[in-house]
Amino acid sequence: MSRNEPFLQKMSEEQRDLLFRFLPFTDTFSIDWFSGLTDMPPSKLLGTIRFLEGQQWITEREDQPGVYGWTRKFPREELTSRVDPSVWHLYCRSAADMLRRNLPGTAESLLRTARLCVQAGIREDDLEGIFLAALQEEEGHKISSAVELYDCLLEHIEALAREAGGILPPEFGRIFVQTIERRASLSLFHPNLKKINAFLSTALDAAMALGDIRALASLHLLIGQNFWMAFQHERAVEHFDTGWGMIDQGEKDALYRRGLQLQALAAWIRGDLKGAVQAYEDSLGELDTVAADDFSQLIALHLALCYTQVGMPQRGLGITEAIHQQAKRAENGPLLSVALATTGVIFLEIRQLKNSRIYFDMALEVARREGIPMAEVMAGIGLSNIACLEGNLEEAAEHFKSLWKLRKSSWYHTLNSPHVFEAGYVLHRKGCSPVELESVINFLYSLEMGQVNPFLYSIIRHRQILVIEREKPPVEKISELVEIEKSLGALGAVLELAKLQITLTRLFLQTNNWRMAETYALKAWEAAKSVAKDVFPRELFPLLPQEGIGEKDRLFDLVVEMGEALTNQKNLEQLLTNVITALTRLTGAERAALFIKGKDPRDLEMVASRNLSQETLRDERFGETIQRIRIATEDPGGHLMQYDLSGPDAIDFRRVIITPLTLGKNVIGALYQDSRFFSFDISAGRLKLLSALASQVAVSIDRAQAYDEIARLNDRLLQENVYYREETEEFRPFGDIIGNSESVVQIHRLIAKVAPTVSTVLIHGETGVGKELIARAIHRESPRQKGPFIRVNCAALPESLIDSELFGHEKGAFTGAIKMKAGRFELADHGTIFLDEVSELPPA
Repeated sequence: MSRNEPFLQKMSEEQRDLLFRFLPFTDTFSIDWFSGLTDMPPSKLLGTIRFLEGQQWITEREDQPGVYGWTRKFPREELTSRVDPSVWHLYCRSAADMLRRNLPGTAESLLRTARLCVQAGIREDDLEGIFLAALQEEEGHKISSAVELYDCLLEHIEALAREAGGILPPEFGRIFVQTIERRASLSLFHPNLKKINAFLSTALDAAMALGDIRALASLHLLIGQNFWMAFQHERAVEHFDTGWGMIDQGEKDALYRRGLQLQALAAWIRGDLKGAVQAYEDSLGELDTVAADDFSQLIALHLALCYTQVGMPQRGLGITEAIHQQAKRAENGPLLSVALATTGVIFLEIRQLKNSRIYFDMALEVARREGIPMAEVMAGIGLSNIACLEGNLEEAAEHFKSLWKLRKSSWYHTLNSPHVFEAGYVLHRKGCSPVELESVINFLYSLEMGQVNPFLYSIIRHRQILVIEREKPPVEKISELVEIEKSLGALGAVLELAKLQITLTRLFLQTNNWRMAETYALKAWEAAKSVAKDVFPRELFPLLPQEGIGEKDRLFDLVVEMGEALTNQKNLEQLLTNVITALTRLTGAERAALFIKGKDPRDLEMVASRNLSQETLRDERFGETIQRIRIATEDPGGHLMQYDLSGPDAIDFRRVIITPLTLGKNVIGALYQDSRFFSFDISAGRLKLLSALASQVAVSIDRAQAYDEIARLNDRLLQENVYYREETEEFRPFGDIIGNSESVVQIHRLIAKVAPTVSTVLIHGETGVGKELIARAIHRESPRQKGPFIRVNCAALPESLIDSELFGHEKGAFTGAIKMKAGRFELADHGTIFLDEVSELPPA
């Protein structure tokens, strides 16, 4: 017997029934909701309330009389278990109806009602409310709660489809498509690949039945994402390309941006790392902005890993930091957890283990608080990897248990991140993996080159040879790794290439081939030193020539790339995009921006940026930096400014370089760069080179601005030439208005009166009476006579544009209401002069 049994026995059957009817309200309930029920007399209601208060199971809210909440003493689980499931469903349905009746339309009741409907058994009239509640939770960054509701909705509608022979009515089909679009986009937080794939297949049939091309395009993109997560890369690219082909390329909306980003991801999946980076850069334009939706930012985080592999880890860190800060401002915990974990992966890849551990620990804390399994697994495996590198296999195995957070069918998504292979292979080989990996190991061994992109295939084979195939003769290993080296070199995978060349160096040492060992040690050092010096093992330094350890002059690369950036532009926008992209590649800056002075020298405009958004500029913490940039642009000497920034946390350290853009003796702006570590050697000579490059940037910007202005003036000249040609062809002298009647004299007086003014003039009359003749006469007598006389066919203008086209361009022009009515204009403005005294011209 439970300790609560005596209390329950004191209650009457009616009181127990009422208690059980209170149970579905897990937060609060009001006695007013029950007072109107026919089977609920006030005495019964109040008696039950007094009994529950006496047991200290409920307490009345101080600010809400008649509203009660449960105390910690209330034995909810015990009492709920006493209710028969079929009866519990009825109680939940009654509670849902009460909330709809008493709290209609409120955000609070929407979620409570949706959850009660799920417990009661979903009905057709519940679908819309549950979807809106899930969407509300997602927008509030409560991803786990949103996923739970989306899944319930999808399971219910799919059951309806099965009952209907696989055919969904249009009203169910639409909400099913909308729901799976939202749920599938959250798979990067909460993967459940097998179930979601089935839902997507059903939704694709529903969208085809509806004839909704836009939904079909979106679903193909999401199906591609699901295949990518399931490590089925060929099918993923197929669906990415199909979806992209169905998107309206002229409508630059959210679906277009998603398709463009997934084209960058498709390039990476194909192994075209450079193409992926270029596609992502092209999608940004000159100013970097952080996308509003989580899906786009999650794809950007994956592409940040691609930047790391092509030798630009600072650019990758800049992307993760920008999304990190955006997520903090928006209090978006789920996205923050993935951004932190991705930053940890990048630091791990370049062997900055101290920083990597800091970010993984922060990611774990946020992921567990927010219930985001994907981020928890990324961080857990990352920490396992660090422990393996440090030789602590027991700790590594403990961290590797995080893989249990994912369903086994979703484990394959982790293989898209290179850092998982080391820990998995090491723990499996040592026989201390807490997770059974035999099936995964066998799956990876079954893969052939054509089944996975060449970059990931190279990583998989490299790790298999390095860790698993320990007994294989070194000569055989060397032969295969040399072929992989060629593939990685063609792909531009700089970081992985350096790691593979280190392995080859050690293998050549095992075969006593010192000459080849020295050759590959130098190759590895050349590849790693500007990207990740800590990747190169200390014990191999004696193999390097003395001059090999020093910084090799990259002046040639600098001149070539910057030269291309400065010359291969069609206009100012293209120039700025080329310059800011090239600069971040060359210097290894995490964040960079070009600032140009406005007409007022005190005004600074950010005209191009990477990983630095307008929101960051408005942040109070960036205020001091803006002041320093302004000081640099006001320095007539154009001196470069260099300093360090540090915050309360160890991760807040940054080195800043502000380089004035000098044009002759004038400073037209500044180049801002910062990074936790620059790949660009920050010596006095290199800073002098950076200043010289900045001057060339200033000259190019000045020229591009001049070209844009010349092009604009040329277009204007061409237009004016057309107008003047028409004027010449149709010229009529003022003397064409002839006659000495009182009406003609009155016309001359009116023309002379209004021509010198800036007033808007309305001339109206029947067709053929000479309205345009009078308009030309006014123009020739006005101060604007040297400018073009522009005729506009009003009938060709939409009504909504007439005001702005005819009266919105000149100083003092008419700005009042205008309507087209019965073929004539009606204007409401007291400043308008109406020439309505003459309805027609007398014959000559």
